[in-house]
Amino acid sequence: MSSLDIPEAVTTSEQASRYLRSKTKDVGPLIVFAQALIDEKYVNLYFPRKEDFLMDWWFDRAEIGMKNDDFWQIFKKIWTSLSAGSKRQIYQRHKFLDTIKSALALLASDVTNNDSQKTERLALLSSIFDAVECVEQSKVWLRCTTEVMVSIVIDYLKLVSVFPEAASEKWCRLVFSIYENALYGVSNFKKISQSFSNNGLLAGFTVLKQVDRQAKLHDKLSNILRDLVFSPSVVKDDENQLFKKLCDVLAQIPDSRQDSDFLGHVLSLGLSKFGKTKQRSLMPKICEEFLNFAPQAARSILREAKNHDITISTQSLTKALHAQEPTDWSLATMILDGDADAVFPMVEGLMDDKLRNSETSRDIVAFVCQLADSYTKIRNLQLFINIWRKTLTRGVPETSVLVSEDLVRAVATRISENLTINQLNSIFVEIIPKDETGELMSGDILPLIAIILGTSLLPDTLPDSLLLKAEKLLSLLNAEALQDNYLAWRLKYLILSMDKNIVKSVIESLYTGASDVASAVKSLVNPDRKVYDSRIQYFNLQMLFRIAEFKPLTGFPQVAQWLLDIMDAKSLQWDQNIANIGTMNLPVAFAFCIIDRWLVLIEYALH
Repeated sequence: MSSLDIPEAVTTSEQASRYLRSKTKDVGPLIVFAQALIDEKYVNLYFPRKEDFLMDWWFDRAEIGMKNDDFWQIFKKIWTSLSAGSKRQIYQRHKFLDTIKSALALLASDVTNNDSQKTERLALLSSIFDAVECVEQSKVWLRCTTEVMVSIVIDYLKLVSVFPEAASEKWCRLVFSIYENALYGVSNFKKISQSFSNNGLLAGFTVLKQVDRQAKLHDKLSNILRDLVFSPSVVKDDENQLFKKLCDVLAQIPDSRQDSDFLGHVLSLGLSKFGKTKQRSLMPKICEEFLNFAPQAARSILREAKNHDITISTQSLTKALHAQEPTDWSLATMILDGDADAVFPMVEGLMDDKLRNSETSRDIVAFVCQLADSYTKIRNLQLFINIWRKTLTRGVPETSVLVSEDLVRAVATRISENLTINQLNSIFVEIIPKDETGELMSGDILPLIAIILGTSLLPDTLPDSLLLKAEKLLSLLNAEALQDNYLAWRLKYLILSMDKNIVKSVIESLYTGASDVASAVKSLVNPDRKVYDSRIQYFNLQMLFRIAEFKPLTGFPQVAQWLLDIMDAKSLQWDQNIANIGTMNLPVAFAFCIIDRWLVLIEYALH
């Protein structure tokens, strides 16, 4: 009888055992014969303790049979046929989890992303874990040495990194049960951590990146990586190289540098571990190493640093901001909030280049407002205003954030909340030409609007010294070069709104040529009239209202009635953005403009 021939008739246990112990490497016929023994197809065979013998045979042949799916399936049949006592004895006699370790290592050793045997490998993996579950259900404690456990975990992760389907809930549960059982009573993690860090980093972080963050595997794996990779005992021996080694591993994972959520999560694992030990000094180091590794993920890195109250060096922050192209304004805002010194040296360059030519967006507006706030915190808002003026003088597109209402309001608010009268006086002294023949620079107008707005918000009565400077400004705004600049007209109106004494002091010089105000105002909104800038007309009307509070004007009752009539024309055609006022929507803008002056309108309408 050939060693591969299945005996047709077996009558003694000696015959059966001799056949099963044959030296053949082809386990296929042996499995068929073992199956026949289990199914009692040999009715004339007397084989005492047959199940125990078959289980011992299975472990003896595991080295050559573990790549055979049928070999693992027959394990379950043999195991379930054993008595409870036999199960305990055999489990103690044979190292079951060592066999699982060898099987997973064999599977993981030559697996590739383009594996043509994917279906067969997954089927074999399923049978292996069925065997593990079968043993677990026998109330046998699945425990092994920590060396075997680390190997099982790493090889399983290697398989999952190639076959995401292997991340089934049942298989994960079994692997992590083995992990937890092996650690029971273990106090020294150093050897375990070193072993995992040397062999399991790539597989572990590859799987962490690819699995859904809501999956149980993600939580379990996060805990393992936090405890093993960032173990204090390992870090202590290699703190200068650990983070570099980690980043070198992460670099091998496709798109890891661009996945800010993933990197932020990895960083949080280390930070949460260090924060609970005496190694808090390492926390800035790992943050800075991550910034060097993936500047694209700087926002997530800084967010984690802030959550853990970590201070990152100014140099690292500046480097991270320089690495962004195009500029990440949200990141710049975060850096400003945490360490303004990292941004201050760049401000003039940013103003003159990227901010000057940028269109307004929510992120850019947030940055410039934070910039004004940061200068305010160091008690040098005046420096920010001067940089702003300098940039505006060189010319700025109307779409730039530097001429946005958001920036004007932000500066005005900070002026009203932080500057003293003396500081405001010094700003006016710096801007207003000392020479009687001097002229305002065009770049001064918008910052002056912010300054006047902020001054108007001050709770205290304005001193005469400040009002005199405002009057001086008003006279400078009459320069011929500024007559077509709608911002100059807006500034005129704001100055008139500061104090009634300013209006009274200049009232005779304003609108002296308008004998019939009604005709003058109606002509402003004539659609057929060629108008250079309708916004100038808008502020003319505002000024007219301001003057009307102190001096009756010829024809104003008709203007009041006419304006009351056009209030019905108020619609959503104007978005209340002054920059968008044009000839066709000027009446609508007028209607909005007069809503706050209804008392003046009614008073004139009743006369």
